[in-house]
Amino acid sequence: MASTTTATAAAATRTYHDAIACLNTLQTNAATLAEVRTRSPAGTPNTAALSEMRGFVARAGYAPDDLNVLNLVHVTGTKGKGSTAAFTESLLRHAGEKTGLYTSPHLMEVRERIRIGGKPLAREAFAEYFFEVWDRLEATRDGVVEGPKMPNYFRFLTCLAFHVFMREKTTATILEVGIGGLYDSTNIITRPVATGITSLGYDHVAILGNTLSSIGRQKAGIMKPGVPCITAPQPAEGLAALSGYASEIGAPLALAAPLPPSIPLGLHGAHQRLNAAVALGLADVFLTRRLELSPRPAADLASSAPPSYAALLPAYLGKSGARAAAEDAGGAATPDELAPFSGNTLPPLTASVTLTPAHLAGLAGTSWPGRAQTVTGTGNRAGCVFRVDGAHTVESQRAIVRWFAETASASASRHLVFNLTHARDAAALLAPVAGQKWASVTFCTNDPWPASYAGPAGDTVNHNQARSDELAPQMAMRDAWVTMTGSGDGVAVVGSVAEAVDRVAGYDGEEKEVLVTGSLYLAGALLQVLECPVA
Repeated sequence: MASTTTATAAAATRTYHDAIACLNTLQTNAATLAEVRTRSPAGTPNTAALSEMRGFVARAGYAPDDLNVLNLVHVTGTKGKGSTAAFTESLLRHAGEKTGLYTSPHLMEVRERIRIGGKPLAREAFAEYFFEVWDRLEATRDGVVEGPKMPNYFRFLTCLAFHVFMREKTTATILEVGIGGLYDSTNIITRPVATGITSLGYDHVAILGNTLSSIGRQKAGIMKPGVPCITAPQPAEGLAALSGYASEIGAPLALAAPLPPSIPLGLHGAHQRLNAAVALGLADVFLTRRLELSPRPAADLASSAPPSYAALLPAYLGKSGARAAAEDAGGAATPDELAPFSGNTLPPLTASVTLTPAHLAGLAGTSWPGRAQTVTGTGNRAGCVFRVDGAHTVESQRAIVRWFAETASASASRHLVFNLTHARDAAALLAPVAGQKWASVTFCTNDPWPASYAGPAGDTVNHNQARSDELAPQMAMRDAWVTMTGSGDGVAVVGSVAEAVDRVAGYDGEEKEVLVTGSLYLAGALLQVLECPVA
């Protein structure tokens, strides 16, 4: 009895910070990741990932079919999947469900990735659930004959999320895919209530391939036979991949119907209307299936709307002009750029939803930090208004530039703080912002504080990304900027987000509008520097 009591007491003393210290040991260092990427041809996913993940989940105490009780909604895509998951969670929570939400990455604290009822898991609950899973995996590691004995960082958090949702008995559980879909750790689930695919684009091409066809097929891998899938409008090549996969496995595929133009949303930017449309379709499918109602027939696209992306886009974004709407979406603004969307054989539109007060509250009440977020500076940063978005694709950058132009004060000076991760194409991603006028441009790392900072940083330690004392990636971005714009005036490279913020705050003028973009990790670091609460 004494030994059991002692063990229980020891377990009770383990804190959130202890959990983060253990979790960080599961990160893969940057050098190892670089070596793996060099060895693997582009478009080579880890096909062993799902079998390994099933093993970890089994050691944590669950079979994949056990998770069906959570009433799962699975969301993937290249752009907007996190926002769509957040909209879906809010809609279902306002409909009376006890919701669970799993997303990545976190901005300030790891517990943001696992939410109950729209709120990040409390530190105490995170620590308790964390060590329940950790101890089970540690106790069974010696029995592993093949493959890794412990999961990596993302896989562990996925196991933990499943455990939390099972313990909390959530009745509507939304899972955001990490990367891709087909071989993602979240895709061990067997029978979701619905799946959703947001806008496709080019990202993580080393894993998913460098064509929309290959990327689309990886994303389509979350579809399940007989389970409705709701998609955003897609380029023809990507949509063909989705439609082909849906046909192969017998998954009903529908195109999310546009929202009425007057509906207010909690997330800003016209591009969010696409994400909200997918979320509304997912929530409608969920509630219809959960209540065992007869599904409303999908609209016949041929008779209900013109069968072209260009004609539909204004309705999606609540705009009256196709060109303006396309620019808002971060999509094509010219006939040549709209060409990838031509020739689509579009799936049926989702059925029209009669919007109730709960629907309206869910859409208007959606909150998602780091996405089109506005933070007002205080103290020595008073007068600075930070417009923050983690956009990290070309299309998303175009959308955020338009959002900034529409929301920033016309009388304020304008400043850019920028960084990229994962060796993304600097010239391509800088192009949308390079066309604007800036009083200053600052390239920085995603580190919140300078290298000399001695305080705690457990949740934001990232061994996946090398910290370069020479700031070579940021200098390359600066060089790309100078080449594109023909000027280095007002351009600087600094080693941390705090230094970037202080640089902007030091500029003359009472009003400063600051766009901070290029990476979700950058967005999170800014919120940390500005001492924003975890939300």
